[in-house]
Amino acid sequence: TYTRVKDRFAMRELARVCVKGKSKPVRIFELSGRQPLAPEQQFWLIDVYHKGLKAFRQRKTETALAIFRSVQDIFPDDGPTDVYIRRCLQHLEAPPVESWNGVYELMVK
Repeated sequence: TYTRVKDRFAMRELARVCVKGKSKPVRIFELSGRQPLAPEQQFWLIDVYHKGLKAFRQRKTETALAIFRSVQDIFPDDGPTDVYIRRCLQHLEAPPVESWNGVYELMVK
């Protein structure tokens, strides 16, 4: 779906997950609206959020946390940002195993 609509809609990647019973991860996206109609702040949110996501996946946890907090300062009710702030804090407390690839396993369908 993403590849078919990415040029017409603003989208934000939320996570890479493996669903129960599958071994290949899939990317999950949030549809934010038609690009020409999306407000400038929405594009900023998506751009900065993706920078945080990239840093998080590269295990640059403190950098990712700072980026996500900058998003939270402007969008305090953004759920995906809250999720990654919690994940960053968890990783600072207990870093993931060396083989962690940024994919989360969903235990239910």
